[in-house]
Amino acid sequence: MLTWAFVSTSCSDYLDKTPDDATSITLEEVFSSEIYTERFLLRAYDYLPCETNYNDNDYWALGAWSGASDEMNITWTYPMAKEMNRGSWNPKMLEGSSSQGTSYAMWWRYYEGIRQCNVFLENIDLCPAAQATKNVWICEARFMRAMLHFFLLRSHGPIPIMDHALKMDDEMTYFPRNTFDQCVDFIVSDCQYGIDGALPMIYTNGRIFVWACYKSRSLCFESTCIALCCKSTVQWKC
Repeated sequence: MLTWAFVSTSCSDYLDKTPDDATSITLEEVFSSEIYTERFLLRAYDYLPCETNYNDNDYWALGAWSGASDEMNITWTYPMAKEMNRGSWNPKMLEGSSSQGTSYAMWWRYYEGIRQCNVFLENIDLCPAAQATKNVWICEARFMRAMLHFFLLRSHGPIPIMDHALKMDDEMTYFPRNTFDQCVDFIVSDCQYGIDGALPMIYTNGRIFVWACYKSRSLCFESTCIALCCKSTVQWKC
């Protein structure tokens, strides 16, 4: 009897949700509210890595690129950059640090962020916010989608481009990689949209602004040059 009472109480508490509980809000309800729509967009920022952490392949860094190159030297012995320089790293290290396992794997994490951006872009028209506000948000979402594709391209080479959110009845058994040039063109296109669009020249609250788009465009062109320079030994195109 006591066990049944405990279970009943637990289930009752679990199912007793308020309208403000995010888990009880449908997608239609999210985009019918200007506040919830902006929160949905801001959630995508969480998928962007911190490019100023050069130590480990962890939640914030998700890559040790500068520390493993000639750009800098890390004095600590434990970072992943040291493993890369010693030649003792492996592909699994790209999918999370040893202490975190695969919980922060960049492959699924970045594609999850890309989906967040695509869902936002496909539903933003439902939001009652002013069109000028929505135009800025669309630029932000496309920029983040571009950057997440860039981070995947940087670590995995040519990748499948995801320009829409998959649905449950979509074919999901095989996603061919796009060519390197197609990936770069897609990234540059999304960045150019922000450059030509409504992004402000500067943001004071840590969000995307137009100069960040120029930065990411430069990174894409730089990657293209690197690929072309290495074309004799590395085949980037699929």
